[in-house]
Amino acid sequence: GAFLYLRYTPAVYRASAIIQIEEESAIANQFSPFQFWDDDLAKKVELMRSTMYLNRTLAQLPLKISYFNRGRFLNHELYRSAPFRVEVNVKDGTIIGVPIHLDFQDNDVVQVSYTLNSDINRTIEAGLNQTVAFPEVDVTVVLNSPESNPNLSDALARNPFFFVINNPNYFARQYGRNLDINILNASARTISGHIVTGK
Repeated sequence: GAFLYLRYTPAVYRASAIIQIEEESAIANQFSPFQFWDDDLAKKVELMRSTMYLNRTLAQLPLKISYFNRGRFLNHELYRSAPFRVEVNVKDGTIIGVPIHLDFQDNDVVQVSYTLNSDINRTIEAGLNQTVAFPEVDVTVVLNSPESNPNLSDALARNPFFFVINNPNYFARQYGRNLDINILNASARTISGHIVTGK
């Protein structure tokens, strides 16, 4: 029982940080430093919690596409460790968030397929580095550093993969729910933050 739980339960990750806000101007009013910075930090905390701020921050990260290795009971996200990358040209927004499956063949051919609305099935086979044109999206599959691993295509053929084109607003909502930002020490002008992912 314990082995199955550990083997097939997604890992949960927690990241924490402490940020110190530098003084931006001299304090020249009737408020004490504590009151001034407590109010100032409160505004910064609310800004950092906002969806707009999260969208701008996440837009700087490589999150447009998520890569997965399809398992029998659990899918494993590969993030930037995927042995391939895909280049996409979205032509219809209905493809956003839809799993697009990649089945690599032994002869450097990849089958690209997905299902829309549970009843529209699309499948095309093409060579690597060739663009596959669907009504909703164009897809090009490129191997990462094939010259350093000549057996890479054979290894890929033994593993099922899929990828998802992400909606950036989804990440803002997802991470926003698990993001906790608070004033740690108003006198020291420090803010603490932590986020839990994978749960």
